[in-house]
This record gives sequence, structure tokens and C-alpha cells, in this order.
Amino acid sequence: MEENKAIGAKDVCILAQGTIIEGSLETNANIRLEGEVHGTISCGGRLVMAPKSKVMGQINCKEMISEGESKGNVKASALVYLQASAQLKGDIDCERLQVEQGAIFNGQCTMPKDKA
Repeated sequence: MEENKAIGAKDVCILAQGTIIEGSLETNANIRLEGEVHGTISCGGRLVMAPKSKVMGQINCKEMISEGESKGNVKASALVYLQASAQLKGDIDCERLQVEQGAIFNGQCTMPKDKA
């Protein structure tokens, strides 16, 4: 099995509602967060935050799709998508940002300049 093989849809770490992690969470798989993380998340794939999920700390990932609450800076190598119920307090560093009406974002966003 190649190390550079793309992460498949089946490679998902699910943290159920009611789960609270104190400390760092690191994985190459995708994450579906329905609980809480108080610490750093490093995700090699996509982080999906459910409506009642919370992150209190730094997030590093490829893509972040959020309906939950996060306090801390986000660094995504591709997309950050804040859905209508999302709340993010912190700075974002990403390639693309999408914010739905109703989402709350308090911070600054840095995006790379065009490669033209």
C-alpha cells in the first residue's frame, strides 16, 4: 500500500457527541467531530464539524467544513467552509473560504496571492 495514496471515504475518525478530548488529536484520516476537542487538531484530510461540536484550540487540516463552534486559529491547505450555524473566533489561513449567511466569523483571513 502506497503512503501517498489518497484518503478514501471509509477512512474517517468519528468522535461522537458527548466525547471530550483534552489534548492533541492527530490523524491522516478524515475527522467527523460531533463532540469537543480542547487542544490542537492536526488532520491530513477533511475535518467536518457537526452543529453541536466545539474546538478550543488550533486546527490544521486540508479542508474544514463547520456547522459547529471553534475558538482558535485555522490553517487549511485547501478549503474552509463555514455553514450557517458555524461560529469561528480566530484567524484563518486557507486557499479558499466560503461563508454561508448566518455564520459568525471573528478574525482575519489570509489567502495566497494569485499564481498568475
